[in-house]
Amino acid sequence: WRAFPEHPPFGGLHDDLVPHLTVAHVALEEDQTALADRIAADLTPHLPITCTARGLALYVSADHRDWQCLHRFPFGG
Repeated sequence: WRAFPEHPPFGGLHDDLVPHLTVAHVALEEDQTALADRIAADLTPHLPITCTARGLALYVSADHRDWQCLHRFPFGG
């Protein structure tokens, strides 16, 4: 964001952006609470996660079920 201030994340729609990792996406609202509780129970003992990202993978899906890697973007030189 600092390197490219003319291109703010999400077009500047959000004032306060917190980097994050999405670990699940649930389409049905009634399933969200139970899944979120299970994920929190599994992940909390391992937080915070520290690592070095070596790249980014862009996944796409038309139905939020069948995800395909569209492109990989390696970081660095």
